[in-house]
Amino acid sequence: MARILRWAGVMLALCAILLGAALLFARQLVEFAAGAAVGRDVRIEGDLSIDYGLTTRVHASRLKIANPDWSHYPDMLTVQSATVAISLRALAHGRLVLPELRLQAPALYLQKTTQGLVSWHIGGTAHGSRSGVASALWPPLVEHLSMSNGMLAYDGPGTRNPFTARLQRLEASTDSAQGLTLTANGTLAGQAYRLDAHGPTLQRAAHGSDGTYPFTLHLSSALLRLSASGSLGWPLAQRASDMRVNLEGDSLFRLVPGDRNHSSDHGFTAEGRLSGSGGKWALTDLQARSGGSQLQGSIALDLSGSRPSLRADLNAPAIRFDLARQIAATWKAHAASAHQAGQQASAWSRLDALDAQAYLAVGRLTGSDPAVHDLALDLSLHNGDLMLDPIRFAVGSDRISGRIELQAAQAPRKARLALRYQGAGDGFATAKAEATGFGTGQVSAALQAHIEHLRLSEALAPFGLGQRFAGLLDADINVTTDPHDADMGRIRYRDAAGTDFTLRLSGGPERLRVRGRGRFEKRPFRVDGSAAPLARLPGADEFPFDLHVTALDTRAHIVGALAAPFGDRRLQSTLDIRGPNPRRIEPVVRFRLPELPHYRLTGALTMQDGLWRFSDFSGRVGDSDLSGWMEVDNRAAKPRVRARLHSSLLDLQDLAGIVGAAPGKQSKVFPDANFDFPSFRGFDADIRYAAARVDAGNYPIHSLRLSFRVQDGRLRLTPLVAGVGGGTVKMYLHLVDKPGERPVRGRLKLDVERVSLAQLLRPFPLAAGSAGRIHGHGSFRTRGESVAKMLGAIDGRAWLAMDRGRLNAELVELAGLDLGETLLLKRQGERTVNLNCAYIGARARRGALSIGTALLDTTDTRFTMEGAISLRSEHYDLRILPHPKDASLLSARAPLLLEGSFRRPDFHPAWASLAARGAAAMVLGAIAPPAALLAFIEPGLAKQGHADCNRLPPH
Repeated sequence: MARILRWAGVMLALCAILLGAALLFARQLVEFAAGAAVGRDVRIEGDLSIDYGLTTRVHASRLKIANPDWSHYPDMLTVQSATVAISLRALAHGRLVLPELRLQAPALYLQKTTQGLVSWHIGGTAHGSRSGVASALWPPLVEHLSMSNGMLAYDGPGTRNPFTARLQRLEASTDSAQGLTLTANGTLAGQAYRLDAHGPTLQRAAHGSDGTYPFTLHLSSALLRLSASGSLGWPLAQRASDMRVNLEGDSLFRLVPGDRNHSSDHGFTAEGRLSGSGGKWALTDLQARSGGSQLQGSIALDLSGSRPSLRADLNAPAIRFDLARQIAATWKAHAASAHQAGQQASAWSRLDALDAQAYLAVGRLTGSDPAVHDLALDLSLHNGDLMLDPIRFAVGSDRISGRIELQAAQAPRKARLALRYQGAGDGFATAKAEATGFGTGQVSAALQAHIEHLRLSEALAPFGLGQRFAGLLDADINVTTDPHDADMGRIRYRDAAGTDFTLRLSGGPERLRVRGRGRFEKRPFRVDGSAAPLARLPGADEFPFDLHVTALDTRAHIVGALAAPFGDRRLQSTLDIRGPNPRRIEPVVRFRLPELPHYRLTGALTMQDGLWRFSDFSGRVGDSDLSGWMEVDNRAAKPRVRARLHSSLLDLQDLAGIVGAAPGKQSKVFPDANFDFPSFRGFDADIRYAAARVDAGNYPIHSLRLSFRVQDGRLRLTPLVAGVGGGTVKMYLHLVDKPGERPVRGRLKLDVERVSLAQLLRPFPLAAGSAGRIHGHGSFRTRGESVAKMLGAIDGRAWLAMDRGRLNAELVELAGLDLGETLLLKRQGERTVNLNCAYIGARARRGALSIGTALLDTTDTRFTMEGAISLRSEHYDLRILPHPKDASLLSARAPLLLEGSFRRPDFHPAWASLAARGAAAMVLGAIAPPAALLAFIEPGLAKQGHADCNRLPPH
């Protein structure tokens, strides 16, 4: 028994010794086993604990897996905390099964060298060879994987800053039948994402016959959505990957790093076949679309060599011009911002980042003005030297070809340019330029250009000036940065409209002088000024200038800057312009301008992509002040003019030319000059004008406001509002000019509201004390080519009315030639009489206004009217008939006649009636002299009261 107890004690001591040794060397055993499995040094720098059983669990903290010695990252993987469950039953059968693997805060650091070495090639020993044990056990079968707060960093050729992605949480489960299912979420490029993937177990893929891993993957974020399906080459087998990829997003602009504020107008889709291995990847069968743009072809990227290499063969049936410009501007702004922050090297140094060979063919740039099509570009980039040869494209019917060379590999950096422009006819232009010293602060350049019989219409179309200058251009220009080079050449322009002038260029490296003489539209032309030297154009963002121009009897001084020729179509300047009449400069602006007196205006003149704007201007037109803004949009098929104008004080005579009036040169009142209606079909307009005060002479007009629109040959005043006599007169006019239909037809509507009778009569004597408010309405149809012809052809109806008021008593009685009543009123001190009502209704037919109902009812007299007014001949033929309500002594009441022309009206009594009364007085005087007075006594038979007012038509 003692022997048994002794042997039992020995065995127990031996087990204790063995267990202590196992615990003592457990860390080294785990590090060795893990290192053998992955082929790297594995370190556990924190706590380690083991829970033994058929499923043994190992807990470790601060776990690290080393990177190769050549990597500047010391560790490929660091884990804050790791839990691994190992199935001993499966291990006894030669399989490594991990029922559970949990990683807290894993960080994976990957690197690739210019020689093609990669830090993530695992599976061998730390020294690069795989053991038989590792081959049998790797890769393990992980039944459940969980990671949180992870991070991925990648550094490789062509990346100036490591690429990083963060993982908030990842869950993956493996079933021997269903395979691997993985879900993850985190942040990528600052954007939240979600990842879903599915594939077979890693063991099945590793030991399969073809050495590839089939999978499906879906990744989505606020920026884009990515789907991929195919096979990944298994790293240990060095097999190629092959998959179909589909990418789509809401906005290309938001893909620019750090730029998240653009609108999502241009969604995009791209799909193709992605394949490759060992750092060599190819994207074939590429089909991409964005905002009406299309791109197809193939792209190959080789990262296996000492420097990245890119090859592309792309074809685009159509690319939206505005989309291409916006994307380029966005990336340019981002690159400039990054360069200022010191994050990237200059554009020249970036040329040395990779080698490239690319060919691009574009069928057409949609939305470009003028139309650009048949574009071809062959690009070669090698060791920092860029060659674009050839460059070919067509603008309308003209063709441009050339080559560009940039040598950035060695100092001094050089740029060479050669272009040829072939016009639709026999006109052509050639240009050669060379510049050296970029980046040194001292650039030397030379430009030679020769132009023969070149039509400017296509070249100036992007600025909205193609139709203004459609003539021929000849030039010989030789510009260098040599300070002694004074004569730089000459430019001659001529056209069939009588324009022929020559510009001569001179100066040096600091300033270009311009001097021009000749004729413009058969009138003297002159230009003098200066500009920045042409040699600065290659590296400049804008081209400043200061010019004085005299043309079409108009003088202009313009100071500003034009965007560089290959930059935005943009102009910023200040314009001071003066002349005898804005109509004179119509050959330049090419849309209808009003006939106005002498003027001078100063303001800001800008242009952006064909939109011209004259803003914040002020000045004088005739005796009136004028301020506001005006813009002309040449981007559409025809110009669109918008203006908002204001005057503090308007002299009404300054607007006479707008309606075709020529003061002192016509015998009639209504302007008879024809409007040029066909010219209104050449542009659209929306013009609003307001005058706070109006100087209208004897006319009681105190303010003016109008809204004038032209669209597709339709002219509208909507409305013209004149402040008259404390009230308003509104005029609505709608004219329609249809091609081939003459004369122009239109509609006219008038509304008179609360116009003061006293202010209307103010210019006339005997108007003191008159009071009342006038209302009215008129609706007409008309036709004609001038104001006179339109008024002479109106058809319609109109009325004017005043319900109550007062009139100067002497005016009323004298209108009835009642001398006795007038003397009596003067003696009694009465100054006014009550006006019960007044109404005039007229009908117009072919320019003749026939008086229908007309009544003016006062306390003692009722007046009626008959006759007509001819707007065609501008002639009055009216009879005003007084009807007394009381008996009157010394009355010579007789019809009053308004006759004659509008310019020379004749207002007088009907002398025949007075002569009859005079004859009767002579007869009575012969019989009995006192009886002669009976002929001038009015019996007063008109009805008293307001009965006639009550029977007036409703108004």
